[in-house]
Amino acid sequence: MVSILKGYYFDFLESIYRKYGMLFYKMDRSIHEKLYRNIRFYRCIDARDRNIFHLRCTRFISQHMWSGREGLVITEAMQFMVAASYVLITFRLPFILLDNFEQIVLFPDEYRLNPKGEKYKGLTDPKGTISLSWRDHVAGYEDPDDSRNLGLHEFAHTIMLDKQHFYSDEVFDANFDLFLMYYRNSVLMEEARTVGYFRAYAFDNAYEFFSISVESFFETPDEFSNKMPELYMILKKLFRTDIQEVFNKEGRFGISEI
Repeated sequence: MVSILKGYYFDFLESIYRKYGMLFYKMDRSIHEKLYRNIRFYRCIDARDRNIFHLRCTRFISQHMWSGREGLVITEAMQFMVAASYVLITFRLPFILLDNFEQIVLFPDEYRLNPKGEKYKGLTDPKGTISLSWRDHVAGYEDPDDSRNLGLHEFAHTIMLDKQHFYSDEVFDANFDLFLMYYRNSVLMEEARTVGYFRAYAFDNAYEFFSISVESFFETPDEFSNKMPELYMILKKLFRTDIQEVFNKEGRFGISEI
């Protein structure tokens, strides 16, 4: 019940801000500066969209359970950086709560789920938990041009795993279906392998292909649109984001614009 009420509250705030340009809470300056320094997308949007971005991160944080493992103490800044990965992907869509993923677990570094098991950097459990190596999550934003971003990768998994509860309208559903058709087309997939733009891991299954497509779309859109234009256009329509146009605005909006 509390979660539902929080949802209505944040929906109200965002709708009021979009309509009247007012927001009834104060953005934390230190959080703003961290997002600005680390996330290229955030640097490229104006003050209005930065406030909405911050609001959506706040909403995401409040509606999930957080826990640190192996002695890791989770700070508010860490929560915002994790939340920003989800907000970035879904920013031009209506805010969608991940109903089936309630818990976020952070480890200091790569981790094992049992003493003899393999090491993970990130894992999305369909039962409702997203686990991340904090070190590797940070690394994903240190190099914005390598098409490797753990946060984007794992949250792309949540979208695909929770598709039936995530979001549905005619445009989104049609383009998601086009993505699946692209993946199932053996000729297109062979061409994708030949191009060599995606790392080999992308071709393990549809989930990995989608996640690596998302990483590439939001990190190296110019190369993506040049080497795989058909798939790029599908994601552009799916997320309603012209990421090339967004990145062309870098430098236009300074850190003081909030």
